[in-house]
Amino acid sequence: MPARVKGVNVSAAVSLLASATVWTLGAPDAAAQGGWFGEATWIPVDSQPYTMDVGQLVGDERLDVVVGTRQGQILVFENTGVGTGLRLDSEFQVIGEFASVTVGNYLGGEENEIAVAFNSFQAQDSVVVWKDDGAGFVRASGLLSPFTISTSGSGDANGDSYDDIVVTGPTSFVDLFLGGSSTMSYGGTFTVRVHPACGIPESNINTSVLLEDLNGDLNDDVVIAAFNDDPACSPSWRGVGAFYGDGTGDFGLIDWVVRETYDDSPFTRLVTGDFNDDAVVDLAIGSTLLHMYVGPEWVEEPEFDPGISPREFAFLDLNGDSILDLVGGNAGWFFVAQGQGEMSFDVLGYSNAGVAGITLLDVDGYEGLDVVGGEIDKAVTIHQNLLYLDPAGLSEPEPTATPPFAQNPIQGGRLKLSFASLEQGPATAALIDPGGRVVASFPLMVSEGNNDEEVDVGLGVSGSFLLRLSLPSGRVLTQRLISFGR
Repeated sequence: MPARVKGVNVSAAVSLLASATVWTLGAPDAAAQGGWFGEATWIPVDSQPYTMDVGQLVGDERLDVVVGTRQGQILVFENTGVGTGLRLDSEFQVIGEFASVTVGNYLGGEENEIAVAFNSFQAQDSVVVWKDDGAGFVRASGLLSPFTISTSGSGDANGDSYDDIVVTGPTSFVDLFLGGSSTMSYGGTFTVRVHPACGIPESNINTSVLLEDLNGDLNDDVVIAAFNDDPACSPSWRGVGAFYGDGTGDFGLIDWVVRETYDDSPFTRLVTGDFNDDAVVDLAIGSTLLHMYVGPEWVEEPEFDPGISPREFAFLDLNGDSILDLVGGNAGWFFVAQGQGEMSFDVLGYSNAGVAGITLLDVDGYEGLDVVGGEIDKAVTIHQNLLYLDPAGLSEPEPTATPPFAQNPIQGGRLKLSFASLEQGPATAALIDPGGRVVASFPLMVSEGNNDEEVDVGLGVSGSFLLRLSLPSGRVLTQRLISFGR
């Protein structure tokens, strides 16, 4: 039985994406100029990636990648460890509304299996385990959940060394399916139905589920992110709840470790880990901002604003300084942020290679971790870590220009920009919406040193945008999201 390796399992909505890849700091192909990651390598696929996970699948010790697309196509990529790393090994299809994939040792085979969760169009099994029989992946075991599924997670709920699966969706229920020798079995249903604020039955909308040890007792717990905007239970709330497991498959009643009212966005992606190096599990939750809570008392840290809504994200040390860094994104943008310690991060830059999923693994055989993303424009993307491809990249060079920043937006359709540059000549500024579309652009004349410009973006433009500045040399700098109102 292979060692358990938990990967990254994500699901995301998708929308329009511009096809070009633009990095905001450093040249996309030269670590010596400040970039941590190279320009995306695209692997075209037939339909939009929707979710992904990693695990040992193709007979060696490297972590491979499995991608699920919105049309129910499951793609297994072997990690070759050479070049850009990934090679399509096999593929298969499920018929239904696709939800998520997880990799684990569910049936006790020599290799890990793939669990696919989806909403069957034929009222058949909605959680199916596929295993490699030597000639490709074949259906090995399946069960039906009566509830709508939108996401899943895996872990060991009952301490038998087989991985198990939890699924949930826009309902008050979580279903547990237990792994075992050659077949899966039903493990129970968890009901989340009573709103403690108003005390009436109602339906939470569950957006993320994990099977992880949250309280440090070495037993996996069922952990959910949920929200409720039922007017009968006003105001709207969001939270993280845990059903604590005893290691035998039994779980207690839900404990809401985080619960708060909100007026911006529900919780989406939920990640656990030790983010402040104190050997205690912490929580990170995506929304409009990134919310982090320090365990075991779940004290909220200052919110982190990466400039775009972090619908998908992952933490790992990317530059070898023993401090966790952060990568994340949404359907329109991807960002990299350097960890400063104590759950603090500084954004290094953005790419408009939007993601439907993110995972971090070594695909090229070098020490540094690379980023693999589910590119929503029908491709899987690989950003190689340039810091380890070029050892000189481990030093921090002086930037050749300072990214622009927007000062207070001026009412009446005008915007004041202040930025510094070592170049001079004609340049272009543009406002880019989160889907990658240019909504307004205007010419500038850049001087060496400090620049102050006031531009007319039009009375009809309002909302949140990325501000992109194209310098005379062709270098492109992109500022974090700004809000502009009429």
